[in-house]
Amino acid sequence: MNAQARHIELDHGAESNPLEFLSASLLATVLTLVPEGVAVLNQAGDYVMVSPGFTRHFGWQRAQVVGRRFTAFLDDQDRGDAEARHMAAQEAGAEHQHRARQRCADGSVVAIQVHSRTVASGGHLYRVVLLRPEPKPVPRLVVAGRLQLVGLDRVREQLGARWDAVAERAFATAESVIRRRLDRLDVLSRVAEGFVVCFAGLTASEAAFKAAALSDEVTRRLVGEVAESASRAVSFAAEVSVPPEVPESAAGPVLNRSLAEAQAQALADSAALVQQAAGSATLLPEPILHATGRHSGLVIAEMDDGVGGRLERLAALGWTGQEPDLPAELLLLRLRLALAWLGTSERATILVQGYWPSLSQRRVLDRVARLLLESPRPLRERLAIEIRGVPADAPRARLFELVAALTTLGRAPSVELPAPAASTLLEGIVQRLEMVTMHVDSLLLPGLARAEALVRELAAWRARLLVRAVDQEEQFTALYAMGVPLLAGRALDGGDPQG
Repeated sequence: MNAQARHIELDHGAESNPLEFLSASLLATVLTLVPEGVAVLNQAGDYVMVSPGFTRHFGWQRAQVVGRRFTAFLDDQDRGDAEARHMAAQEAGAEHQHRARQRCADGSVVAIQVHSRTVASGGHLYRVVLLRPEPKPVPRLVVAGRLQLVGLDRVREQLGARWDAVAERAFATAESVIRRRLDRLDVLSRVAEGFVVCFAGLTASEAAFKAAALSDEVTRRLVGEVAESASRAVSFAAEVSVPPEVPESAAGPVLNRSLAEAQAQALADSAALVQQAAGSATLLPEPILHATGRHSGLVIAEMDDGVGGRLERLAALGWTGQEPDLPAELLLLRLRLALAWLGTSERATILVQGYWPSLSQRRVLDRVARLLLESPRPLRERLAIEIRGVPADAPRARLFELVAALTTLGRAPSVELPAPAASTLLEGIVQRLEMVTMHVDSLLLPGLARAEALVRELAAWRARLLVRAVDQEEQFTALYAMGVPLLAGRALDGGDPQG
C-alpha cells in the first residue's frame, strides 16, 4: 500500500499542498482509519488501490480486487450505467456523486453512496472513490425460507427406531447453529418440519442467499458424512409485517401463513413462466473460440434475455417448488431448442446448460433420456449437456453416476467447476468429460496463482477447460497468458458457428 500511496497526488493548482509533506506510511495510516471504503481507479476503470475500509465493508481482499474492473464488483443491474458514468466523469474531471449496489464477497448486495473525483498523477488520470454503505432502512421482516433439517428423511431412515431418541437434540443443534448467524432484529420460529427464519432489513435475494448458507451449515452439523446424500432445502422469499408488540414466540403463525402464501404464488408464477417460455423463447448460440481466435466448432445454447432470461435467473437461484421444477423445465426447453438448431447446422456441436444442485434427480434424468432418445443419434452425438450448480462438497460417486448416464445418451457431458479449490470433484471423472467449464469470475477472483495452478492441473489431466463470460480485454489477456484453451464471451470475435 505504501508504494501505491505515493502515487496519490492531489492537485490544488498554484497553492501549496499541505499533503505533499506526508510520508507514504502516514498516508496509509490515514486510509486505514477512514471508516468508509476508499479506492483508486485508473482511466480504464480498474482498481489500483483499495483501503482496509473497503475490505471491512465488502469482504473482498486486496489481492482479489486490484487489477480487476470496478464493474465486476457491482450488482448486475448497475454495470451498464456504471460504465458510462465512469467514462463521463473521467472526461469531465469533476466531482461526482451517485448511488449504486455493490456485490460483497459473501454474495450479498449492499446499497452504497459513491463520491468520486478525478486526480492527475504522473501524467495519468485516476479516479479517487469514496464508497459509503447506506444505512439500512427501517427493519422490515422478510421471510427468507423454510430452513428444513436438510436430509432429515434420509437421516431418519438411517437411524430407524433411534430417531425419536435423537430428534430433539437435532432440533436443538440446528437452532443453535442458526441463532449464532442471526442479527438482533431477526426472528426464528420452530415448526414441525424445521424452522422459519425472518431476516430484518434484507432484500429477498439477500435473504435467500443467507438462508441457503444457513441451510448448508445446519446440514454439515447434523448429518456429517451423510450430508453427501442430502438434498438442499428450497428457499422462498416473502415480505411480511409483524407488529412490534407481537413477541417472537407468537410470530410463528404469521410467518408460516406468509411463507405458505409465498410458496403457492411462486409455484403459480413458475408454471406461467414455463408455459410462456415454451412458446416464445428462442436460442441465441454463443460461439466457443480457441484462445487463438479460431472457432472451436462448439457453441453454447444461450437463450434470449426475455422469458428465457427470467427462467435462467430463477433456476440459478434455486427457486423451485414441487411442480414445476424450474431447473428441469429449463433444461428440457434448452434441449428442444438445441435439437431444432442442430437440424439446421451441419457441423457445430452445442453445449446445453442444466442446473443439477441435487445429483440424485432420477426423474429429471428419465425425462431427459426420453427426449434425447426420440432424436436421431447423429444429432445426439453433437449435443453435450453441461452440468451446472454442483456443490463444491458433492459426492464424486453421485457425479460419476450422472456423467456415465448422460454419456450413454449420445455424447460425454461437461461439468462446471464452482471454484479452483473444488478441483477434487473431478478426480477419476475428468477423463470422461467433454470439457470442464468455469465462469471467468469464479476462476480469476480467488487470485491468479490459484487460477494458474488449476489450469496446469487440468492440462496434466489432458482436460479441456472452457472459461465463459469473458467480457473484458484484460480478462482475455490473463486467460491467454495462462494457456486456457477455450473461451466464450463478449470480448471475443464471434467467428463462424459452423466451424
